[in-house]
Amino acid sequence: MIKHSQKILIILFFILANNLFAQRIGKIVPEEEKIKFPSHQIGFNLIFTESGFGTGFFYEKNIFPLTRGFINITISELKSDREFERYDYWGRPYIVGKVNRVLSLPAIMGISRRLFADVLTENFRPYVTVGAGPDLIITTPYNDDFFHSFKFAKAHTSVASFLGIGTNIGISRSKLLGIEMRYEYIHIFNGGVETLRNVYKKDFGSFVLLLKIGSLF
Repeated sequence: MIKHSQKILIILFFILANNLFAQRIGKIVPEEEKIKFPSHQIGFNLIFTESGFGTGFFYEKNIFPLTRGFINITISELKSDREFERYDYWGRPYIVGKVNRVLSLPAIMGISRRLFADVLTENFRPYVTVGAGPDLIITTPYNDDFFHSFKFAKAHTSVASFLGIGTNIGISRSKLLGIEMRYEYIHIFNGGVETLRNVYKKDFGSFVLLLKIGSLF
């Protein structure tokens, strides 16, 4: 189920797409010269997932006129779809039967291909993207304090991949703002991890929304 914060970003994505595309179709003003943007992009992501929030770092570089290569390093929480949050007498949230928190730290490499470059304005630069790479899964005891629980952390090897669509917005040659929607899939080796008591999960799939903020150079 898509949460409130994700709905807001999806609505914003399509409003921007509709308005900017309409500007282009009208062709009331003379055709503007294409803007040449710097070939490097660097910055950080704010991540909204079905399991919560996360953050990350990205670096991108043009490898062809409409194609970029990139590396993404992120951290976010994973949850089983069988987890249900409840509240105790004092209003504090808890999950019945939860054994471990599960954190995902993937280093993903991939490519992005710009779409409709000859049709849309430079204000709105949509693209498709695909990536894959190794993922470090960290589990910590759920019933322990979040920071103290890292004393008992365990590492697990996994791989992560995603397929997505997004857009960069604006015509600044120095600042970057973008929105991206992905479907991510993670597979954990060696039997998976125990999320709920006696429930081991080795495959996670979820929709993810990213807000990209960075610089061009």
